[in-house]
Amino acid sequence: MIDTNSLYKSAIKGEKKAEEELFRRFTVSFRVIAQRKIWESADSEEVVQNALLTVAQKYKEAQIDRSISAWAYKVLDNKILDYIKSRAVRKGRVTGESTEYNQATTPQSDPVLKTRLLECLREIGRANPRFARIINLHYQGFTTEEICERLSVSRNNFYVILSRARSTLVDCLNRGEVNE
Repeated sequence: MIDTNSLYKSAIKGEKKAEEELFRRFTVSFRVIAQRKIWESADSEEVVQNALLTVAQKYKEAQIDRSISAWAYKVLDNKILDYIKSRAVRKGRVTGESTEYNQATTPQSDPVLKTRLLECLREIGRANPRFARIINLHYQGFTTEEICERLSVSRNNFYVILSRARSTLVDCLNRGEVNE
């Protein structure tokens, strides 16, 4: 099975079959991710289509050094955030509620949360660099297969490490320290 980055390089060169396979993979994974974050299927499909359109329009000109997947998943992530923000604004208009609370819950708009998150990631990196690395790679949008290959771990081991890393991060955010 050809990896995503090889498909990307072939698609850039104009190979239609590679481009079709690349977007088939993105479509499948984007739908899974969007459905998990956006429960309404019509809305999640719209977000997926918007993300795929953006990727299709920009992937040939984008300067992608490491991973097309990471870049594409970041595009999807941004589209999901845009959807969530617009939904919060629409809901606020309908109910007359303020949307400040909804916007304050994202790390990008809450400097205190962002600071705590970065401090916890640094502490986790000192205590267990593997946990910090797997969290960072996962957040950057690398696929499970790509992370497993980079870290030389099996798929099952990846999920175990990711689960433990997330638990450590949650503990750190709640208590302010990392248990080694």
